[in-house]
Amino acid sequence: MDALLEVQHEAITSSADVVDRLRRAAESQVRFFVEHPNESLVAIREFRWAEGEAMIDVQKRRLRYRKAFEDLLIEGDRQGRLSVENAKDCSVLHH
Repeated sequence: MDALLEVQHEAITSSADVVDRLRRAAESQVRFFVEHPNESLVAIREFRWAEGEAMIDVQKRRLRYRKAFEDLLIEGDRQGRLSVENAKDCSVLHH
């Protein structure tokens, strides 16, 4: 999950335009999953076998990942570049 978060961060910080940042973040996710299939499975499923503090850590990282998409959707809507009724729902659907 850390590698996926890093790829997402690099994509989001690579442009000032919110729509471009959202596109790059989505593309980076797909690219990561294709280029790193084993790591992708771990990132997607790690919450299933984590317990205790490890589970809390996994949940925090997954929330950080989803929140980045949510923040982009909110920013795009606020700028009038996107039309989003519920950014939280959209970011959950994306993830």
